[in-house]
Amino acid sequence: MNFSVSVPNAQNAATISSLRETLAEVEKTSEAKSRFLAAASHDLRQPLQSMFLFMDTVSRTVQDERGRKASEMVVSSMKTLSDLLDSMLDISRLDAGKIGAKVEDINLAEIIDLLNASYAPLAAKKGLNWHDSPACRAVWVRSDPVLLGRILRNLAENAIRYTETGTAWMECHGENGMLRIEIHDTGCGIPADHLERIFEEFHQMPSTKGDQRGLGLGLSIVQRLSTILGHDISVRSTVGEGSVFGVTVPLSIALGPRRCEPGDAPDHGEARHRSQVLAADSDAAVLLGLRAVLEARGYDVVTAGSVDEAVATVRGAPRAPDAILTAHRFTGGQVGTDLVAKIRHLCSRAIPAVMLTGDSAGASLHEAEAQGIAIAHKPMNGEQLDKALRRQMGREGLPTTAAQSPVLPV
Repeated sequence: MNFSVSVPNAQNAATISSLRETLAEVEKTSEAKSRFLAAASHDLRQPLQSMFLFMDTVSRTVQDERGRKASEMVVSSMKTLSDLLDSMLDISRLDAGKIGAKVEDINLAEIIDLLNASYAPLAAKKGLNWHDSPACRAVWVRSDPVLLGRILRNLAENAIRYTETGTAWMECHGENGMLRIEIHDTGCGIPADHLERIFEEFHQMPSTKGDQRGLGLGLSIVQRLSTILGHDISVRSTVGEGSVFGVTVPLSIALGPRRCEPGDAPDHGEARHRSQVLAADSDAAVLLGLRAVLEARGYDVVTAGSVDEAVATVRGAPRAPDAILTAHRFTGGQVGTDLVAKIRHLCSRAIPAVMLTGDSAGASLHEAEAQGIAIAHKPMNGEQLDKALRRQMGREGLPTTAAQSPVLPV
């Protein structure tokens, strides 16, 4: 019996070697692009966050209608820029395979609360009604809270963007151990010739009246994140009547009441003594903006530009802070989770904390959530920050008066 063995000649071997070198170079370039976009996103979000905070302060002082409309246009433009940054960063991470899922039991109501804080005001500005179904608040699901939250944020944003009149809302339907979370709208609907292409990158729907479109990446990100999670995405639409996007997730067997219901958070305006917030960020402009918007909403604010400064400030204070609002990253490589851990250890209790970040996914965010730190995505205005702090303080049953706040150990 004869055997024939094919041995690559020198030319084939050279071609294979060249292809490998090219592939290695492409991978290196992709990683460099991801690092650049991540760094650029963080650096661009810092001044953008400052602008949001100062515009919030300016808007509260504007009296005439012309000035208010101009302020609203500036804020709207900044929000559009923020959305573009989010989309570019998400796509770069997905391309580089840097986003992985950390599946756990999730109380869906907590994701809905964050969604409402961001999009109910946006819907109201357009004269739309945004609401969720009570059925969505009574369930636990199995998913990654950060990635599922991103999917629902993109779907909610699209629903509001393409709806000029009427309502956008969330419904939930459970069946056979699964939950279908649906985002409905009464918007323009999707033409049949676009329905098959809406999940493609850079594909954009025809613009509605007065609409500011993005890069056409939102639904592509939704589909790619759902693939990572193993969640099915569905869509149905009628032109002129609206659309329904759904994501199907496994139900969890975890049971238990919510730790906090809407309205449980303290009313700072009626408190005898104002709640104190420790605000920490390396960017001086952001700190000034945080102080301005929080003091305008009834908080006492102490600030710090680093983890060490925050520890020293709290150590020398007559009372512990009632809440912590910290940046994700500090100059010198320190991170917000370290700051929260050190302050909690110093005060001997789990002080409610919110971490303000420009990142939309990553191990560091999972670590923060594991420590009970709420994630607030930059840029945020004063109202959103206030709601995030109230939610955390209400959840922990935090005392709101200075007389009740524990005195730090000497």
